[in-house]
Amino acid sequence: MEALGTDTKHGRCCVCMVKNKICTRKCEFAAYFPNEMQGDYEAGTKLFGTPNIIRMMKLAPHEQKHLLASSILKEGAAWIRGGYGVI
Repeated sequence: MEALGTDTKHGRCCVCMVKNKICTRKCEFAAYFPNEMQGDYEAGTKLFGTPNIIRMMKLAPHEQKHLLASSILKEGAAWIRGGYGVI
């Protein structure tokens, strides 16, 4: 299965924006958290925190990273909508 987004020409990925880093073509997070998903990523960050998201993504097997990224974004959005005990 393909990653969520693979084009970084539109700007930095969400992780690089939060970390205030330059997003290169070799960025390991750009494919999973493109800048078009900034709102969803911010919700995921409020729930998990950027350091934990980075840690989870680094520990996940390559074939599972797209599922993990999608889950982080969806759980963050659900948490923002409903708060505690929604999921």
